[in-house]
Amino acid sequence: MYSELSLSDFIAALSGDAPTPGGGSAAAVSGAMGAALLSMVLNISVKGKEIAEVENMKKTAEKCGRISQEFLVLADEDSQAFNKVMQAYQLPKSNNEDKEKRSSMIQLSLKSAALVPLSVMRKVNEVSNFFEYVYSTSLDSIISDFLSALELLEAAMKCALYNVEINGKLIKDKEFVMEAAAESNKIYKSFIDMREKYTALSKERLR
Repeated sequence: MYSELSLSDFIAALSGDAPTPGGGSAAAVSGAMGAALLSMVLNISVKGKEIAEVENMKKTAEKCGRISQEFLVLADEDSQAFNKVMQAYQLPKSNNEDKEKRSSMIQLSLKSAALVPLSVMRKVNEVSNFFEYVYSTSLDSIISDFLSALELLEAAMKCALYNVEINGKLIKDKEFVMEAAAESNKIYKSFIDMREKYTALSKERLR
């Protein structure tokens, strides 16, 4: 859905009075832009490289491009998951049976709404595996684009983490909440360590 919108239309939807698209979808779109920039850096940096290296760079650029598209799918899924939460809250509660069904549907939908941003975090972590290669093969003239990709991916990671946490506050299954929190925090720390390393290295090449 969002992948079919123009950028201006997506921004208009994001700024409207509807709860979707919201921060979770924005996180995924930020990830899509970060992954796309990594692909761009590789595609531009092939100049002057050996044929074998060019082939490797092109393949990695394609992988980053595919991940960028996967982020856009997650942007759609995030909005769909939150819409189901809202629908669950609107279910009837006129008797005990209705109340139990409504409560069950709310909890199921909240879990789904927490799992999508967790998937965004996993996807950011996946693309971070290319940082070393992109950094080592990139031209100095576009190191700022590599840095921009790092910042966009960090934004995606942080925003997704916030969305995991806020859904967790309403989920009654504490084991699920603890497992999601443990995984999200582990992913976040791993990514931040990687991002800080390559941000520092890249800033040296700006001088």
